[in-house]
Amino acid sequence: METLQIEEIEKVYWEDLMPECIWQFRFKALGPLTVGIDAHGANLQWEVQNQAQQKIEDLLKKMGAPK
Repeated sequence: METLQIEEIEKVYWEDLMPECIWQFRFKALGPLTVGIDAHGANLQWEVQNQAQQKIEDLLKKMGAPK
């Protein structure tokens, strides 16, 4: 669905490296967005999954469920 908000391709960098070139787009009405993996290697999806798994384990332990 994000492609429906593209108004214009403003610039293409390193076009000779197609398809790995860099595209600069102008968007309309796009966002807010959540970054899943940042430049430092933090992975939001992995962190949320680990937190959810830990909560499940804690709840099962409180309930006395066997492992």
